[in-house]
Amino acid sequence: MTHKAVELKGLSWRYNGRSVLSDVDLEIKKGSFTGIVGPNGAGKTTLLKLVLKLLSPDKDTVFIFDRDISSFLRKDLAKRISYVPQTINVDFSFSVHQIVSMGRNPHSGFFSGDPVRDSEVVQKAMKETEIENLKNKDIGSISGGELQRVIIARALAQEPDILALDEPTSHLDLNHQIRILSLVRSLSREKGITVIAVLHDFNHALEYCTSLVLMNKGKIVSSGSPEKVITPQRMKEIYGLNIKMETNPFTGKPYIINEYV
Repeated sequence: MTHKAVELKGLSWRYNGRSVLSDVDLEIKKGSFTGIVGPNGAGKTTLLKLVLKLLSPDKDTVFIFDRDISSFLRKDLAKRISYVPQTINVDFSFSVHQIVSMGRNPHSGFFSGDPVRDSEVVQKAMKETEIENLKNKDIGSISGGELQRVIIARALAQEPDILALDEPTSHLDLNHQIRILSLVRSLSREKGITVIAVLHDFNHALEYCTSLVLMNKGKIVSSGSPEKVITPQRMKEIYGLNIKMETNPFTGKPYIINEYV
């Protein structure tokens, strides 16, 4: 059994003649919570979309559990990976329950599917994301933060082996940021789900992730344990910031203090 959930081999990507990713090599361990961090334009979202096959990578560059992603049918890949995008457009009228139930689509067909189990999985996903009270509301009538939790619930309803999230806390208040990241971490710890999340908050990344990938200008600068990847020298080189690394007295995890100017 492979220990690698995702492997990238010499992955490159160009858009309108411009290099977005350049010769990226990376292994993401099964069951890890891997954060992808870096400045805007570093290639984080592009990398995630190539892993999801939302963009078409070259053959023999992206592997999911040792299988070339190009060999996956879309529905088969959706049984293994679920996705929470950075932006969500709501131009349709469905209830919250209907949206979350769509996460079961990859598991259903003309002669397959278990309606009772599907219902149980959907209810559990809604409970875990604390949206049971929104069940019958129209998706267009809820707040941005509530919508974000609905989309995360839909992703959980897919029962994926890999959960990919692009800035999952961007529309959430601080309380729900912590709740969602704690939930995602528990899914990784307790169920062995591999989590890959693009994150902008370095202190969230340091607190919740088991490994980090730091990107800049389409390349991986460093990957490994959070305390190895995020250093004062790298933050100075990439962001031009002077930082100090301290220890969270509640959790023992490292966190950043920035010297504001």
